[in-house]
Parts: sequence; C-alpha cells; structure tokens
Amino acid sequence: MCLHWKTEHNQAIRYDSQVLMIITSHYVLY
Repeated sequence: MCLHWKTEHNQAIRYDSQVLMIITSHYVLY
C-alpha cells in the first residue's frame, strides 16, 4: 500500500516536471 502510494507520487512528480519544462520552454520561445 505504501509502495503503491510512492509510485503514484513519483508519477505525479514526473508529470509536474514535464509541465514545468513545457512552461519554461514557452517562456524561452517568447
């Protein structure tokens, strides 16, 4: 159960970092 939560948490962090990279790339482009 704890391990499952950890994997979900890691996926959320990965998604957040992807969104952050997209946002920063947009800022760099404009």
